[in-house]
Amino acid sequence: NHIHVFRFLSGLHAEIRSVYLIYIRVLVNPPLIGSTTITLIDQNDQIPTFEIRSIVSSIVENESGNRIIAQIQAFDRDVDYTKNYVQMHLNDNV
Repeated sequence: NHIHVFRFLSGLHAEIRSVYLIYIRVLVNPPLIGSTTITLIDQNDQIPTFEIRSIVSSIVENESGNRIIAQIQAFDRDVDYTKNYVQMHLNDNV
């Protein structure tokens, strides 16, 4: 068994391309030909950006329980949308 290391000239980013098909040809007699597929897993390395800088919202005084007081749209370039969830909470001291 031989181990060969492949080095890429630039980084691989799942946000740009998530699947790569690589063909390999070994110049021996007879030539050996093969292929492999590389599937990248997204790292959640992109920071969400918000389109607004501030928001004003009203809440009822002395009302208890969890409730939504505002929804803000954010954009995240990560591929895996299940990791793109941003949630903010107000604590009881506010």
